[in-house]
Amino acid sequence: MYNNKKIILLLASIFMIFSVLTGCSSNKDKDKQGDDPVVTDSDISRKDQSAEQGGNEGGKDNITGDNGETNGKSPGGEEDSIGVAPKTTEEDKRLVKDVNIESIPVPNEPSTSNYIYLKVDKNQGEVGDVIKAEISINLAANFAGYQLNLKYDPEVLQAVNYETHEPFDKGTRPPGATILTNQEYLPMNLVDNDIANGILNFGTTYTNYPDYKASGVAEKSGVLAVIGFKILKKETTVIGFENGEAMPTGKQGTMLFNWDGNRLSSYEVVGVQKIN
Repeated sequence: MYNNKKIILLLASIFMIFSVLTGCSSNKDKDKQGDDPVVTDSDISRKDQSAEQGGNEGGKDNITGDNGETNGKSPGGEEDSIGVAPKTTEEDKRLVKDVNIESIPVPNEPSTSNYIYLKVDKNQGEVGDVIKAEISINLAANFAGYQLNLKYDPEVLQAVNYETHEPFDKGTRPPGATILTNQEYLPMNLVDNDIANGILNFGTTYTNYPDYKASGVAEKSGVLAVIGFKILKKETTVIGFENGEAMPTGKQGTMLFNWDGNRLSSYEVVGVQKIN
């Protein structure tokens, strides 16, 4: 009986997850933005002032922002639920490729206690060195799933397993997770990398939402992934979260969900790091 329950929950959750991803992929952008990207979500105005003089035009993805509260509503009052993207804000119309590299602080760290954070173990290295990039999360919400789109320059960096240095391929999910790993709640991993273009797109979600929520104990803090980046060329570059064709409606390259299946919105994205 218990196994049947698990199967039913899994099938229902898979249908829900694929509905989300299908909805995201169908949102093609037709606007071009000229705003400079900022490094964090909460320091937008301060960092825009330092970066706007050196900005580039040409953002092509239609990035949807979610700067409301985690109560299922966007700032405009729309439902922040599965398959419905919150309203676009100017702060979230930012792309890694448009970053003014000089505006990125080293180290680049969270300014709040509610964040998703891309951290590197060093910002400089020589050709052949492997940089460790760790993606961690700390949330006040009832975290249950995520999808990330991470961009890097494949001519300068190569995504590899940090421990073995084995190159990533299309189906490689970054290892190292310490959160969303409880097998009782049936974690499901999603991966769709585009190595040739320097894109890692991956995520994990619990599919047994009812039992996870019934436990009353939400997972709030931990490591989502650990990625190695082998330096191929001695050149200043960036690694960072960025919305793309596979995920056009995220918050600066991130999508987080709670155990009710609703999009989370009130968190800081520290998703860009400068290398060399």
